[in-house]
Amino acid sequence: MPTITFGTSGWRAFIADDFTYNNVRIAVPAIAEHLKAGKHAKKGVLVAYDPRFLGRRFSEIACEVLADNGIKSFLTNRDTP
Repeated sequence: MPTITFGTSGWRAFIADDFTYNNVRIAVPAIAEHLKAGKHAKKGVLVAYDPRFLGRRFSEIACEVLADNGIKSFLTNRDTP
């Protein structure tokens, strides 16, 4: 199992090293479970990204995983740090 480390500015990793599509698919279900436990899931989630390499694709995957967990997501139409 990969190590996913969070810091004060979010997920701390290098793209394609620890920050990968597969690791996003591991982290986002945990976020979905947290939202469900706090009864916030029905509100939906805004998913945004910054202009870094593959930012939009990572966000699209996050939205797919949220949908798989029954949570509606709203993806920004451009980078929105």
